[in-house]
Amino acid sequence: MWFSADSRDLLRAAALEYAGWHGWRVAPAYYPYTPGRHRRAPVRTGRHRAIGRWQDGGPPDITGGEPTTLAASAGRPVADRLPSTDRVGTGKLLWCACGQPGCPVLGGHPVSRDWLRDASTDPATIEFWWWGPRPWNVAVVAGERFDVWSAPAAVAERALAALGRAGRPLGPVAYGPDGRWLFFSQPRFGQPALELPAQLRYYGMGSYVLTPPSTQDAGRLRWWRPPSGPAAVRSARWESLCEALLAAVEVETYLARLG
Repeated sequence: MWFSADSRDLLRAAALEYAGWHGWRVAPAYYPYTPGRHRRAPVRTGRHRAIGRWQDGGPPDITGGEPTTLAASAGRPVADRLPSTDRVGTGKLLWCACGQPGCPVLGGHPVSRDWLRDASTDPATIEFWWWGPRPWNVAVVAGERFDVWSAPAAVAERALAALGRAGRPLGPVAYGPDGRWLFFSQPRFGQPALELPAQLRYYGMGSYVLTPPSTQDAGRLRWWRPPSGPAAVRSARWESLCEALLAAVEVETYLARLG
């Protein structure tokens, strides 16, 4: 996977927009790459040492010892990323830019162990983070100005259709090359945990998601409905979104049983 100055500039511009216009706290995150095709090896020196609060012994503990999502508290992995290996039969060996072989969160975890504390909306800080040659992905802190709900494409399509027919307000929506869609809604602010089916993932207080134009193993994340300003998620009620996603899961499960 080859990165250019344009890629880095796009990521920096997105981080500045999320922080400045929308008030979302952002943090730099690692990215996947193909060994032998990346211009610079994943080293932690110079200016970028300030954001790479690494200690030897493995990738950062993104949970901080506590479940960061309802999926984690239900026993499912916080992020479904396979170790560095052949991705979906493409024959391409991908590594995480953190430099750890077999990273379980391939190109999907913040650079800093203390990402929740370090995440910022300060333009000068963000410019500093994305100043160098490394095309850091953009992680945004969930559970403060928004929550995020992730669903597979078939469920997302059905839920979007249902929300459209009902005339429900819809917040920002993104989709990734892994086939999953991200729905942004009003935050639940610590309400009781929900029991969600395996098809759905929830990112609330103390968790993060990657946002466009961040790179996953098969390509870039993209906006289907981009955020339109500071009020982008205020009208997107989590109750109606959750209801539509759960109903879509039920229908898809029923259709799968019919074969």
